Amino acid sequence: MELTGWILFFAFVFTAIVALVGGKLTIGPKGISMDTKGVIDAIRKAREEKGIEGDADSEDVAPVSSQKLPTATVLWVDDSTENNIYERLALAKMGVHVECYTTNDLALSVLELVDPNLVVSDISRSLDENGWELLTSVREKKPDLPFIFYTGSVSDDRARKATEGGATGIFSDPADLVRAIASQLFPT
Repeated sequence: MELTGWILFFAFVFTAIVALVGGKLTIGPKGISMDTKGVIDAIRKAREEKGIEGDADSEDVAPVSSQKLPTATVLWVDDSTENNIYERLALAKMGVHVECYTTNDLALSVLELVDPNLVVSDISRSLDENGWELLTSVREKKPDLPFIFYTGSVSDDRARKATEGGATGIFSDPADLVRAIASQLFPT
């Protein structure tokens, strides 16, 4: 790739990062400036929810440490991780770290290392495995670990099978999923 190609590539990546955090990028004759209002608003909202006094202006961001924000880890297993990026972004805004894996074997191999607070899994996968098998394996290793299924459709049969297998819940609606995860990780 030529130098111009690299410059355009890095400009695109930088712009994408700014867009993801809800900021604004200004390129002018005096240089490049970035307003990360989206990040500051997220910090301000988290501070208000936790009852922390003060305003979260750009100078005030440093005192907001991760110790004051809720922190948790979710192990997410789905062979199509691109299908749930918005759900993961919503969790990230709540201070939740999400570890994504595409197969049961990968997820189980890091289960002890990651030590998640919750597991989210799809049910059907393109490989010769499924979320039901993962639930069984997780229950053998960590019987008390909350486990939530996130699937395209919830039937009575699937809900019954999930409950009988020891799943904490089964959801097809993104908002319901995020609320269920938040209530499991941050009970009031």
